[in-house]
Amino acid sequence: MRKVLITAVFFIIIGFTYAENQDNSQVEVEEKKPDFAQYQLPSGDDSFMDKYFLIERFKFLPVIREKTEEIGITIEQMEEIKRFYRDYYDLMVQKANEIKTKEEELKKLVLEGGEAKKIKQLIVDIAKLKAELTIYNIKEVRAIQNALSESQWKKVLELSKEKVF
Repeated sequence: MRKVLITAVFFIIIGFTYAENQDNSQVEVEEKKPDFAQYQLPSGDDSFMDKYFLIERFKFLPVIREKTEEIGITIEQMEEIKRFYRDYYDLMVQKANEIKTKEEELKKLVLEGGEAKKIKQLIVDIAKLKAELTIYNIKEVRAIQNALSESQWKKVLELSKEKVF
């Protein structure tokens, strides 16, 4: 009887240990699922920048942000895309703000009869900044294209038909 009791206790302990290990392994599996929330892409409304490009702005960021899983973007691909925004997004916002400030200054000079030389220089500065901002937008498109497979890129284009420009 004592051997049966000891054997029963032994199996109960092994059973609890096994069950505990099973619970931990399930938690580990859940933690390994891609958590795209950690890859926060720039959020908020940045549409104020739209009018500061030389051409209409390519806007794939909303689609990437909203349709990540539908496109099938992996963690590695998201890292590549995120790298562009980490390196260039703040610079793009800064350039757009510079353009806005210079355009306001230009309007004031024109309306108040400012010096022609100053007006010309502002126009050149604004054109240069708009060209730089447009180049960053093209780099943004290339970064997304290079990170994705051909089929994923086609999916992005399909999902963003109304949001591209």
